[in-house]
Amino acid sequence: MSLQTFQTVEYVDWFRNYWHDIEYDLAISGIHPVSQKELNIQIDDLNFGKTLFYGHPRLVELISEIYGVEKNEILITSGSTQANYLICALLISEGDEVIVEHPVYTPLLDVVKLFKPKVKLLERKFEEGYKLNLDRLNEIVNQNTKMMVFTNIHNPSGNMMDTQTLKSIAKIAEENNIFVLSDEVYRDFILEKSPPVFSSLTKLGISTCSLSKFYGAGALRVGWAMCDPNLVEKARLLNDYILVTNSCAGELYGAMILENRNWFVEKVNEIWSKNYPLLKDWVEGRNELEWIPPMCGVIGFPRLKNVDSMKLTELLLKKYNTLISPGQFFGAGKHIRIGFGGDEDKLRKGLENVGLALDEMNRS
Repeated sequence: MSLQTFQTVEYVDWFRNYWHDIEYDLAISGIHPVSQKELNIQIDDLNFGKTLFYGHPRLVELISEIYGVEKNEILITSGSTQANYLICALLISEGDEVIVEHPVYTPLLDVVKLFKPKVKLLERKFEEGYKLNLDRLNEIVNQNTKMMVFTNIHNPSGNMMDTQTLKSIAKIAEENNIFVLSDEVYRDFILEKSPPVFSSLTKLGISTCSLSKFYGAGALRVGWAMCDPNLVEKARLLNDYILVTNSCAGELYGAMILENRNWFVEKVNEIWSKNYPLLKDWVEGRNELEWIPPMCGVIGFPRLKNVDSMKLTELLLKKYNTLISPGQFFGAGKHIRIGFGGDEDKLRKGLENVGLALDEMNRS
């Protein structure tokens, strides 16, 4: 693989140019970042020379307990993006056929495309509530399909696939010998009747997750993949060329965060109870917008009727110090993604600013 293979990941490149200096960040897609002070956690005696090749034992143990997988099915990575990269690097070859959901978080699609497969997009339609249509999936699966790639909860819409849908996908995968990469970085937001991690349904399944969204600890760069032990071993060998080991400090803090999972459950419930009604009332009060309300999580994906999403985004940045995610980064240019996992007052003012920008564009 040559350096020319690596193209700019447009959403990441765009996002990092703005988010540090923004006062009203509605592009954030998890809960507001937490601190060790909030959690009352601290590492008193950290050994800077300690190396843990396969993840901190307590971190691995907690992932096993929380997500219902065996310890030898867990691959610790530097965030879920690295987990997705390792899996795609191992399983996708040039010319393979890969099915990817659409709308899609384009950095995930970019990782797939890096290995030069033939990509087929599976439409999750607004008119169908962004549900994954199994009949449509069956129509495009064939003997050349190597992998299917989905998110659960769906990023960007907030739709959730239930257990029966996941089992149906697993059945399709096994009948056709197709790997399934299920990015589940938002799955923790499903607090009631939570479906199993996809990897527990078939040996062809790979589930990836991290601390960045539900736990508000993206800066720790702790993620993981859950999959067949043989694939875990292969991914570890590949990782020897990239990181060798992850941050011991990050993994130790990650374990302490997972030990406080109940604190996060309460926090997320509080955020949803305050911020979701605020966003819902605002969206449904704007004539320029229509949406499918998210089933859970802290992102919504309204559709604009007669407004260009990138022009709206640029106006908000220039005049209102407010950041949203334009739909073009999800393959849906008529949409905007709004995150509502932050401070209630900031969300209220940010939505007010979006409304002012919409009013301004309507007058022009």
